[in-house]
Amino acid sequence: SNGFLRPGDGIVANGTGPGIDRGGIEWNGICYRVMGTSLVRVYSDGTVAILGDVGGPTTQLVTMDYSFDLLAIASGTRLYYWNPLTSTLVQVTDPDLGIVLDVVWVDGYFMTTDGESLIVTELTDPTQVNPLKYGASEADPDPVVALLKLRNEIYALNRHTIEVFDN
Repeated sequence: SNGFLRPGDGIVANGTGPGIDRGGIEWNGICYRVMGTSLVRVYSDGTVAILGDVGGPTTQLVTMDYSFDLLAIASGTRLYYWNPLTSTLVQVTDPDLGIVLDVVWVDGYFMTTDGESLIVTELTDPTQVNPLKYGASEADPDPVVALLKLRNEIYALNRHTIEVFDN
């Protein structure tokens, strides 16, 4: 071949999961990952516990962020929450949410984008969305491809531009 994949010195495999790794996050000292279509917890000894199914194409990366008590997972075009206190994984089914391309947590609510709008969940119930609280990145008509939180400000990363929002 024209080349080879050189291993990173010092990297040690820790746990084998139920599929291709699509993304992960460390929250409260625990490693959560999406492998294949499964949300998993990876323990320090390498064992993997399957917590639930978040679907989505196994070749597509997921986005994860957390609040004080919920872990949000944007997988496929859907939004899920993992609650470690009740060991429950729920899908947000509010039709006002629409499709989900990315998710961040800021100022007590989760914010998602469908590529056109910025959508926030309700402060008292993160599974509910008020369609009157949609926002837009209107400085340029290019589509929103991702959201980034930096210094408690939201950056709408558009195809060609970046727009900054604050609460």
